[in-house]
Amino acid sequence: MKKVIVSLLWVVFLNGALAMLFAEFSVNFNPTITHEESYEYGNTYGAYFFLFSVALIVYLAVTNRLPGARQRTSS
Repeated sequence: MKKVIVSLLWVVFLNGALAMLFAEFSVNFNPTITHEESYEYGNTYGAYFFLFSVALIVYLAVTNRLPGARQRTSS
């Protein structure tokens, strides 16, 4: 159960960080764009990053490499 919760937190964190970074880079490289416009533009590519991050987190959880999740001991 702990792996599931940690996995969900990682997915939320990664996607939130991407949204904030994308907005900041958009505003810094194009001063005429507003934060709202950059968020709208980011929504078109956000689904691909979301799917990639979910696949990455699931892979890391299955292979016991997910930071913050306890590794199972082999019996």
